[in-house]
Amino acid sequence: MLRFVGRKIPSSKGFQSLLINSNNNNNTLSSVCCTPSSLSHNSGVYSKSIFNKPVLLENNSSRNFTSTTVKRAESVEKEIKKDEENVKLTKPSLSVIKKLIEIAKPETKLLATGMACLAVSAAVSLILPIGVGRLVDTLALPPEQATEQLKLIGYGLSGLFAVSAAAVIGRYTAVQTAGQKIQKRLRKRLFDSYMRQDVQFFDNTKTGELVNRLSTDVEVVSETITHTIISGMRSLVEASGGIILLCFLSFKLTGVAVSIFPLLGIGAVVYGRYVKKLSKSYLDELAKSTAFAQERISNIRTVRLFSAEKKEVKNYEDKIEHVFNSGRQLGIARGVFYSAVNFGANMSMIAVLALGGFDVISGALTVGKLTSFLLYSIYVGISFTNLSQVYGDVMKAMGSSERIFELMHQKPLIEVSRDHGKQLDKIIGNIVFNDVTFSYPQRKEVQVLKNFNLNIKPGDVVAIVGMSGSGKSTILSLLSRFYDVDNGLITIDGEDIRGLDATWLRTHIGVVSQEPVLFDMTIEENIRYGIPEGVEVTMEQIIEAAKKANCHEFIMSFPDGYNTRIGEKGMGLSGGQRQRISLCRSILLNPKILALDEATSGKF
Repeated sequence: MLRFVGRKIPSSKGFQSLLINSNNNNNTLSSVCCTPSSLSHNSGVYSKSIFNKPVLLENNSSRNFTSTTVKRAESVEKEIKKDEENVKLTKPSLSVIKKLIEIAKPETKLLATGMACLAVSAAVSLILPIGVGRLVDTLALPPEQATEQLKLIGYGLSGLFAVSAAAVIGRYTAVQTAGQKIQKRLRKRLFDSYMRQDVQFFDNTKTGELVNRLSTDVEVVSETITHTIISGMRSLVEASGGIILLCFLSFKLTGVAVSIFPLLGIGAVVYGRYVKKLSKSYLDELAKSTAFAQERISNIRTVRLFSAEKKEVKNYEDKIEHVFNSGRQLGIARGVFYSAVNFGANMSMIAVLALGGFDVISGALTVGKLTSFLLYSIYVGISFTNLSQVYGDVMKAMGSSERIFELMHQKPLIEVSRDHGKQLDKIIGNIVFNDVTFSYPQRKEVQVLKNFNLNIKPGDVVAIVGMSGSGKSTILSLLSRFYDVDNGLITIDGEDIRGLDATWLRTHIGVVSQEPVLFDMTIEENIRYGIPEGVEVTMEQIIEAAKKANCHEFIMSFPDGYNTRIGEKGMGLSGGQRQRISLCRSILLNPKILALDEATSGKF
């Protein structure tokens, strides 16, 4: 087994170490030790056998760790500007629409059911004005005849309303179910894409933004595909049917009523494009504020330690001020558009009333038909207003869907699926860093490793000592293939790790990092976390691993023992306890490579 063990070396110069122990004899962790006396205060590579046998220390292994520097403010500003440039909008493409259709396709039956119910309720709505018109005309008939007609019309409309009510229930049930299934599918695919991305992707993307895309944006897209589109179809049916019936009642008045529609159509297109831009800006600002809040809340202990509560509240207030400004602009745009639509519709209605009144006086129309015409005019006006709103909502969803599909189809630089790369029959433990040069993608101008060479053989214990930022943790990141080297070569048993299956490789590497990360689960679930699917682990094996990691005793001191929930990031435990649980997890995994990186790792 090959083990990396790191601990902080007491030194006024602040040197730290990463101890590398290579052993293929499956020895217990208790065999591994590293004391301050065994490590020098000078940066370098050291070797020691756990059995006190001499091992090879390559004197010609050269290393040149360059200390990382803090990114200059100008570089930060450039990255911010680059992020803002990525927000530039494009017109909705056919590819986006096709992807939305593909997402909704499995729910075709549910959506068709919703459409059928919508057709029924829309038909009932179109019949209502005719019924009202008949009622008005019936009032002019003799009392006995009028009474019979009123009863007949009343019973007929009551039955239609009952059918419409049932159709509405069916429509909302079907559409809501379809919407939830689409949300579930979108969130699963998006989260699956997140899990497949390489570490560099997460270095460049804020967690809060990813969470916001997973929640808010997915909901916006789902609502548009289901409720908004269905509502738009209802408005389209009512508008089309209403215009046909208006023409049937009076072609002349219909021309007056629809004269405003071309202007409404042009205004809707302009409004929709503008709303898409504002909505994208609003959602981006919301994502930024969410990311900020999530980061501060998750690090509340640091905020509290430096008494920065008021400062962070002020910073968050600045963030949500941008959200407010974007939302206010969106509200103003909607207010102006709908005000113009209502004004135009009202002016059209006044013209219809005036001309219709003259037709009633001349006998060309009955009062009942004029009433029906006015009701249909209102229906058509409301339907076109709704269609304008639907168009704006669709443009808003387009902005969200473009970002979602961009994330869903993001190709990782380093594949994590098991069908990419070679899997060795076994790992012996020969690790070679050959002239490795590496810079982090976010700061290419700073070389963390330059012409770095290291040869680790089975049975070796190697400690890498250096100042903070000199590249000790970077070595582990490169070996785990979180990143690929810029130049040079890293091999395991003679195989370039870039040709190996990255997921398979990581199953053979156990890590206890400087800041061990645990999940909001029970202690047992956290210990089992690294076990591959299909591998059975007994409770006895967990307890044995816990004893080796020296954590069984304090686990059993809790009332619920191994079933104790430890809270977000394991904050229900002390730092040392979290690290021991993390170590226990790695021991249970029984990896070929075990790395204990700095902090108190050497105390185990």
